[in-house]
Amino acid sequence: MNPHSLIKLENVWKIYGEGAARVDALRGLNLNIWQGEFVAVLGPSGSGKSTAMNMLGVLDVPSKGRMLLDGKDVSYFNENELATIRGQKIGFVFQSFNLITTLSALENVALPLLFQKVPRKEALARATQLLERVGLGRRIGHRPTQLSGGEQQRVAVARALVNDPPIILADEPTGNLDSKNSAAIMSLLRELHKEGKTIIYITHDQSLARFADRVVHIADGKIEK
Repeated sequence: MNPHSLIKLENVWKIYGEGAARVDALRGLNLNIWQGEFVAVLGPSGSGKSTAMNMLGVLDVPSKGRMLLDGKDVSYFNENELATIRGQKIGFVFQSFNLITTLSALENVALPLLFQKVPRKEALARATQLLERVGLGRRIGHRPTQLSGGEQQRVAVARALVNDPPIILADEPTGNLDSKNSAAIMSLLRELHKEGKTIIYITHDQSLARFADRVVHIADGKIEK
């Protein structure tokens, strides 16, 4: 099967505020992510990479320009429409893990399926399978506060996979981890890529670029190289 464009940003601008308070976070960004790629989006603080992540993850819409997901123009979708297509296409991994502290690892992973009205037994079975996949089969009953940072990020990866999305978008996925756990998380993302997932990760850490097949450098709200 020939690879196709999964996410395409065409001359995307994101503008906040007006007049003297105006900030152009993105300035005509053009970026194409192809099926099966492993891409790093690299840039320092203030470069626009976080805003670019919001566009790539369909978490926001452009002020100007077009944003296409799997060939569909989503630039003018409302929040409900965006949430639906995100749930179908993209799994998210965040620096701060974003786990619910009152739920067990198992419940955190199963939650996206329960939101989609998947029967509880089926959702928990799928979540168990994924936690075993990321090496946490014996920790499924533990809450986030009972897990190390590396284990919490593995739970977050399992949760990102639970809907079997074609795209995994990771925002500074190793930012709160030590070097050993950082390498483990990046190796896990590499394994998922080999299994057919399209992986995009956002980072300011130059050392993480070596894991990617393509590195996109962002500066001043546009592609630098």
